[in-house]
Amino acid sequence: CYHYGYFNFWSARSVKLGSNVIPTVKSIKGYLHSV
Repeated sequence: CYHYGYFNFWSARSVKLGSNVIPTVKSIKGYLHSV
């Protein structure tokens, strides 16, 4: 659940930043790596 929350945190941040997609990509890699 912790990793999922981390993913959501970065995902929400990415949306807030708008065009900045880098945080989302990093979060996805981190999430998949944790799994």
